[in-house]
Amino acid sequence: MNNDGYDDALVCGTRRLHLYVNQAGAGFVERAATYGLTYFYADIRLVDMDADSDLDIVGINLKNVHLLENSGGTYKAPKVLAFMGDDSGSDLAVGDADRDGRTDIFAQRSLVNANPDDFLLMNLGGSSFTRVAVPAVGGSGSDVQALTSNGRASFLVLNGREIAGPTQLIDVSPEGARRLVLEDALHARRRQGVVLLI
Repeated sequence: MNNDGYDDALVCGTRRLHLYVNQAGAGFVERAATYGLTYFYADIRLVDMDADSDLDIVGINLKNVHLLENSGGTYKAPKVLAFMGDDSGSDLAVGDADRDGRTDIFAQRSLVNANPDDFLLMNLGGSSFTRVAVPAVGGSGSDVQALTSNGRASFLVLNGREIAGPTQLIDVSPEGARRLVLEDALHARRRQGVVLLI
C-alpha cells in the first residue's frame, strides 16, 4: 500500500475495511482511516483504473459498485459506478473483457433464495461505464474470477452459495455477454464455494 517493499493486508471486515500496514517485517498496524478506507465492502479489487500508476480500489457492497481513486497515497470518497436495486451485491472481478486496454468490472449478485442478473460494467474511459446485463441462471451467486488469455478477460462464475447452480464462463462479444455452461447444476448436485486460480 505504501510502496515500502513489504506486503500489507487489506481485509473486508464485517463493518468496514481494515488495512494492516507491515512494519518492516516486525508486525502490522491497522491504518485504514489514515488512507481514507472507512467503508464496508463484501469484495474488493486493487487495480489501476485511471492509468496513473497507482492502485485504486473497486468495491462491491450490498447496494452499489464503487470506485475509490488513489490520490497521492490516500483514497478519495467512493464514486458510485452502479446501483444494485436491491441488497444483492456479493462479489466482483476485474479484467479487460473487450481488449480495448481498459479494465472492465464483473459484478455478481446473490440473494438468499434467488439469483438476480449479474452485470458487466464496460469501461468507456474517463471513469464512464456502460452496464451490460448477464442473465441469471439457477443457483445463487458464489464467486467470480477473471481469466485472461491473449489480453482478453473472460469471467468464471460460480453459482451455488445457498442453492446449487452451474459453473459458467462469461465472455463478451460485439453482440453482448455470452455464456458457456461448464458444469450444469442438475448433474453436479452440489453447492460451490470459492474458486482459486493457479
